[in-house]
Amino acid sequence: MMLLFIILVWVGCPILGILIEKEIEMTTSDMSWPQVADDQDNGQAGVFIYGGGSGAIYVTGTFDSATVKLEFSPDNGTTWFDLVVDLTEEGITGFTCPPSKMRVDVSGGLGSESIDAYVQSDRGG
Repeated sequence: MMLLFIILVWVGCPILGILIEKEIEMTTSDMSWPQVADDQDNGQAGVFIYGGGSGAIYVTGTFDSATVKLEFSPDNGTTWFDLVVDLTEEGITGFTCPPSKMRVDVSGGLGSESIDAYVQSDRGG
């Protein structure tokens, strides 16, 4: 009888109304996003490689009238195109992009802007 009870609890038994859910603990490091701009003022942050697919950009910090956009280059940095534009406050927005180089561009700030940006792909980075 003990073996039967262990098997029912281990796999769950809908007849008896037993449902076992596995709880997964995530640490802060599991949820961290790669930082692509750190205390950025007017201008472009460093270029980074994006592996392609769906992703999101999260921006935070002091905007002081600044506008943030995410740009991508399909030709190894020769030509840049706007991908996400007109971020004027803290927040997150999604995008889809092929594999490319990317950068964050900050413009229009009045002098005390300090913006952090993070980009995450559905592929984990």
